[in-house]
Amino acid sequence: APDGRALRMVGLNIDVSAERLKSEEIIHQRELLEAVFKTSTSAITVLDKSGRLVMVNDAAQSILGITAREATERTYDDPLWRIEAPDGSPLPSEQLPFARIARTLQSIRDFEMFIRWPNGNRRLLSISGAPILADGALNAVVFTITDITEARQREEERLVRETNLSLSARLAGLYYWVWDLETDALAWPDTVHHLFGISRSRLTNWKQVFALVDPE
Repeated sequence: APDGRALRMVGLNIDVSAERLKSEEIIHQRELLEAVFKTSTSAITVLDKSGRLVMVNDAAQSILGITAREATERTYDDPLWRIEAPDGSPLPSEQLPFARIARTLQSIRDFEMFIRWPNGNRRLLSISGAPILADGALNAVVFTITDITEARQREEERLVRETNLSLSARLAGLYYWVWDLETDALAWPDTVHHLFGISRSRLTNWKQVFALVDPE
């Protein structure tokens, strides 16, 4: 109006309910993931698309032998890891889990390699990882890590014992068996299988052995 009074108003309303709900859902999911990350007893690490560690939970710090701050100062192929293959040979950067995932955008499972802690302690790790994609491109990589050092040592020691026992029994003309009381599994040397004249697959537990025994 000539005197400056408003005669009408024009308004524009936009329904942002969907966007607001989506934003709240994303925040909720992020908080949930952060809670799982912090409280999980599994070792979890997150690397950005350049291969630098950006998140390391408590379990991972224990397995890697360094603090979260020290970890986030390293890349996946940092020389400080002193990475080796299970046979002790060097592992080139392009063969490491992060490089393989970045190249193929595919998950990997149970990749084994040695690292060394700052104090020189050598640890054998089993690593599984998966890419996090954004618009089809690599955004980050999540890894779970298991320290299998002691488990592998026990397995190697068991094999040595069984080999020595088998050799001793063969030299003495004896037959023996090994019974795992937890799993009920039986292990026999080849001489026992030859004695019974049956294949290994038919002598794996006591039920199969008793089935061969003449009740009389």
